[in-house]
Amino acid sequence: MFNFFCKAFPDVSRETIDRIQLYIDLLNKWNHTHNLLQAKSFAGNELEVRHLIDCWQLTHHIPKSNSILDIGSGNGFPGILLSLAGYDVQMVERDRKKVSFLKCCISELNLSATAVCEDVYTYKNFSQAITSRAFSSLSNLLRIQEIVSRETIGYFLKGKNVIQEIEEAKEEWLFDFKCHPSLSSEDGIILVISNVVRKI
Repeated sequence: MFNFFCKAFPDVSRETIDRIQLYIDLLNKWNHTHNLLQAKSFAGNELEVRHLIDCWQLTHHIPKSNSILDIGSGNGFPGILLSLAGYDVQMVERDRKKVSFLKCCISELNLSATAVCEDVYTYKNFSQAITSRAFSSLSNLLRIQEIVSRETIGYFLKGKNVIQEIEEAKEEWLFDFKCHPSLSSEDGIILVISNVVRKI
């Protein structure tokens, strides 16, 4: 079970692996009625490599003591997985059905997490870190990060267009950034953003 995942993260305990499997079981069950993830994602190694490894690699970059605000949480990638990794996570999603799924996962897996049905562009809640995966452009993510706090650091899972997104965001924002290569894709990047200030 999860051979690629265990090879990438050998320090993850068997208990945690079992809980990840329970989460996947819930995702599969709910997916039949809520369309949380493309059906083909459950075939072969797609789920393990494209989703589990992609999200879990954030644990190599976010300090364990940090509280996390996960925006556009949808199917729980990466919010639920980060909670399974031991982080205190608040997930924000405006689709009520998806929030119901997230709350079910929190309850069934006994997670230290919350899920709220709110608009992420107006939701205010301080967290030390903010995460996002396939939610929006960097410019829009910086709008949200600014609302959370100037001290908050963003950890965004991005693809091959990341440089273009950075250049476009620089037209409106000042910020520091670091790009880390992804473990799940040659085109993938973990983009770490800090010191966000809107240009006057």
